[in-house]
Amino acid sequence: MFQFKKFGWAALLALFLFSRAAEAQLPPCTDSTTFAQGYVYTLRTNTNNLQSYASAFVIGNYWYYWSPSVSAVASKNSAQLHAGSASAGPGGTASVVWNDLLSSTGPGTYSISSTHVYSAWCGTNTSYGFAQNTVQKPTITLPQDGIAIPNALWNLGPGTLDFVPTSNGYAYRQKISLGVDKHCLTVETCTDTPNWTINSPASTLVLSASAGNSVFLQKGSSMGNCAYDTTVSVKAGASPGFSSDNVTFGVNS
Repeated sequence: MFQFKKFGWAALLALFLFSRAAEAQLPPCTDSTTFAQGYVYTLRTNTNNLQSYASAFVIGNYWYYWSPSVSAVASKNSAQLHAGSASAGPGGTASVVWNDLLSSTGPGTYSISSTHVYSAWCGTNTSYGFAQNTVQKPTITLPQDGIAIPNALWNLGPGTLDFVPTSNGYAYRQKISLGVDKHCLTVETCTDTPNWTINSPASTLVLSASAGNSVFLQKGSSMGNCAYDTTVSVKAGASPGFSSDNVTFGVNS
């Protein structure tokens, strides 16, 4: 039981005033070094993975007083893919993250919009974020240096050179170097090695490798001295799934 009789009224009044004064002199929760910050992005972490991310945190002298929260919506071509929110205690980081396989979701315009809220006893701050990324499928690149027919190879018979120049400045090629453009931004991480596939009847044409940033498309062992026309289809891209469209090559003789 409290025994107020130990205090005179003057002492009780002095104690009350002291308590109120102490409450009014709570330490500050911000200064010129304290900033509410966060990240929002939608970027590829490899050719086939798109990561959408939003976070909220505080830096500076009084970072440990602030409780952040974040809510976000991720979309493709304005249609919602994900929505969520997260919060953290004083001094923490609140974040949401989603990873999408582009082999499932496909190319398009991806975006993420976010709301970041920072709360402490001295107030609440709110900010908004938005990021967008237009994702394309990989494409096969071809040399353009004087090929007679860019999407064609020639069967000129055994013992002939892979590169046979012509009098009009073009060349007949029996081997073509193929590359792949992943269409990744400079800030994205697309260092994974592309995989290549070929649909070539009777091994008319073959690839020099099944993986690599560039490969050779060349005559197959079954072509021999045959002089005939056929077509093959080549595609390149990530494994699994996010690949270029087929590129068709003709074999001329």
